[in-house]
Amino acid sequence: MKNEKNKKFAALMGMIGLAIVLPQAAGAHESRYLCGSADGADITNCQGAPATFKIVAGFVNEPAWTGDMNGLGLTISFHPDAAHDKTKAEPVNTSNGDEVKLDTAKVQYYAEKNGKLILKRQKSLYPSAQNESDAAGNVKLKFGTTNVYNMYFRPNKAGTYGFHLAGTLKHKTSVDADGNPTAEHTVTQTFDQTFICGPLGTKDTQSNPPSKFNCVQDALVFPTGVAH
Repeated sequence: MKNEKNKKFAALMGMIGLAIVLPQAAGAHESRYLCGSADGADITNCQGAPATFKIVAGFVNEPAWTGDMNGLGLTISFHPDAAHDKTKAEPVNTSNGDEVKLDTAKVQYYAEKNGKLILKRQKSLYPSAQNESDAAGNVKLKFGTTNVYNMYFRPNKAGTYGFHLAGTLKHKTSVDADGNPTAEHTVTQTFDQTFICGPLGTKDTQSNPPSKFNCVQDALVFPTGVAH
């Protein structure tokens, strides 16, 4: 009887824990769509636009703590159809001939003043000793995945971080704008975007409420001070 009660209690705690964790995980990254305009510049309001790339950006490890190894995590997919049907989304996979090439990749630190973000410092994140490109010059695909690209660093101060990324995405697809099969072709998207943590940083125009990723927090430090 006691064991049965313990099992029920453990199951209840698991359900409560799951209910607490899932909503937080859902808001831990920002989703942003990119589609080309007439002049070749990327735009993020892509409702109803075919051949759209989607970047989901946030910290590799959430929550992000000072002093812990972390980084920028990117999940990149392609929506061939104008409806952006999730079931038709395709991974942007460099191991299959796609390209994820960055001319600029900087980690940034911001201060907040009067409800506005002010850039204080920035540093190149890629390429570096920790973040090398693959043999074809792409950001390295995370092992065991089809469209996850991570770039690592260690945040040492709590606050608002951003990531300035500029480069080119290329994806091979055999689906047309109506979601129907067609001859294989390559879609190219140049982009220049800055992703900033917190509610002031998000530029998600297609989610309600807008998706965002959380900023860096100070971790509990122990032991410190005089011993007791």
